[in-house]
Amino acid sequence: MIWKGEILWEKNNYNCKYTAWGSWKSPSSPYLKYTWEFLEIFSKGDLKHQGKKENIDISAEEFKKFVIAKWSIAPEQNMKKYGHPAMFPEKLVRQALKLFSFKNDIILDPFNGVGTTTAVAKHLNRRYIGIDISKKYTDIAQKRVNEMIIENNIF
Repeated sequence: MIWKGEILWEKNNYNCKYTAWGSWKSPSSPYLKYTWEFLEIFSKGDLKHQGKKENIDISAEEFKKFVIAKWSIAPEQNMKKYGHPAMFPEKLVRQALKLFSFKNDIILDPFNGVGTTTAVAKHLNRRYIGIDISKKYTDIAQKRVNEMIIENNIF
């Protein structure tokens, strides 16, 4: 795998302002609260990803916006709905897939959880493989993909 770069995902997660564990109001050992994560981008074999021009589905405006490597996207709000404590927002996945993949590419998520990546991949006409060790989560992910197909009249 060849490292291509990283994207700073600014979550604007303001719940971090309420605590400072480690040393309350003291410089002895303050615990830093991060409101961002990094998306590490790797390429397999070659830095250039080959694909057919007709399978590009990113607009010029999206491209110009997405290549700025700081994405300000709110955290997922539907974690209770799907019963998962650490979901990525669909917008984050949509931007990553449109910027780094062509339609019909195979998208692999080896930590698929409740299927945000697979559902968005299906919606964007990508093929997908989602893996998770939790049967509960894989069942939810499959239901989610099936609901997306019906809701968006993909088939």
